Amino acid sequence: MALIEIIDLAVDYGGNRALQVASMSLEQGTLTGVVGANGAGKSTLVNALANWSRGDPRVTASVKLDGREVSHMTSAERARLGILLVPEGRGVFYNMTVEENIKAVIAPDRNSRCLFDRQRVLSLFPSLGERLGHAGSMLSGGERQMLALARALLAGPRVLLLDEPSIGLAPKVVTSLLATVRQLVNEGLTVLLVEQNVRAAIEVVDSLYLFERGHIVAHGNRDDMKNHPKLLEAYLGEMKK
Repeated sequence: MALIEIIDLAVDYGGNRALQVASMSLEQGTLTGVVGANGAGKSTLVNALANWSRGDPRVTASVKLDGREVSHMTSAERARLGILLVPEGRGVFYNMTVEENIKAVIAPDRNSRCLFDRQRVLSLFPSLGERLGHAGSMLSGGERQMLALARALLAGPRVLLLDEPSIGLAPKVVTSLLATVRQLVNEGLTVLLVEQNVRAAIEVVDSLYLFERGHIVAHGNRDDMKNHPKLLEAYLGEMKK
């Protein structure tokens, strides 16, 4: 059984259909990528799964977490079950120090969750340990993304939803960040990664969905998608397996 199962997901903003997904699933312990151009529906997807949005969309769907229907639940209720979103824009407290950001997270007590403690997240992101007394506003973009990820991990995710984590980051930082995400998946975490950086994403995912204008237009495992005509034409050029 899939850890996350999505059936008949539709998202409308003011009468305009922004996203239409007939079915999609996330397997336990895998890294699933979602790629596409601006406006393709990528962020709309993860926001709908977390039941969070800056706007006021109308969302209909069946969303199940490990067989349990959660589509009627609020964003807070879904977060308590372990559906955790790291939104585009990082999501840290700028007026609080790194240490205070970390301490503000309430750890879960459920055995089914991927549990991380302070020592573990600082070992994953050692530069944060060197800046514990720095305010969030003093961090670089990469450090803020690391802190946002650390905070999400401390909350005990069952499914981690990452929305455009590479935006504004240097290529070396992107490579390091995605390698850390891949390491976490290898240890059993389930991740849905939304990315515009297709070349970086396809090197770490297990499977990939390509979205265009709110619809899935291609889906497959990493090796198959590297040679998919739509990806080759629009994003990868002559990239080969």
